[in-house]
Amino acid sequence: MLAVVTKIVEKYNLSSKTDSSELSQYTTEFLKSLTDDRKRNQARKRLQDGFKFSNEQVSVLIPNQRSGKVKIINVIKGSCKMVVTSPPKDLEEEIIREITK
Repeated sequence: MLAVVTKIVEKYNLSSKTDSSELSQYTTEFLKSLTDDRKRNQARKRLQDGFKFSNEQVSVLIPNQRSGKVKIINVIKGSCKMVVTSPPKDLEEEIIREITK
């Protein structure tokens, strides 16, 4: 997985001097390539130790995700995505009803 990090960093000429707001546009690419917690943790370590990114910059590029606890609800009527962390079943149904109105 270190090769993936190196490839993305070199492809976009990212460095520790790059502003965090600019780094945020590459988050999706990192997350697509780093599919599990172990890979993301290794990548975070590589960015901090190898490329000297700050903790804040690393958190922007590879945000902490707890697998299995995030639900994405896609609504057909539009391109809305909603992320809810461990909602109760009745709350989830209420949210879906509100979105589809």
